[in-house]
Amino acid sequence: MKPKGLYLRNEVWHIDKVIAGTRIQRSAHTKNLAEASEIVRQIETAALSRNASAEWSQVVEEMMSDKGSWLWKTIQRINKPSVTKSKGHSTVNPETLRLLLLRSDGKCELTGIPF
Repeated sequence: MKPKGLYLRNEVWHIDKVIAGTRIQRSAHTKNLAEASEIVRQIETAALSRNASAEWSQVVEEMMSDKGSWLWKTIQRINKPSVTKSKGHSTVNPETLRLLLLRSDGKCELTGIPF
């Protein structure tokens, strides 16, 4: 599936997307959709990680691997076969959730209240 912000122009994939408040416009320099999708993912990860403080980034990475954390438990619930069977495939995967947490920098995006 083609990610948003990826366009085929003259048989080469191009990126035109706003990531972390910055508009990215550039060529992916490839004709392969899978390679272009991976480039977009890398750009998103780098941009969102830059916004997070080093301390918060470390907390998120620890929660991703700690089986007792709420983040780990949430990921397990999202991927539970009975949930995916009854409600369909979730659009929130572990990487998406991690990027959302990094973007928030440990605070609610609406209120600014720390998690």
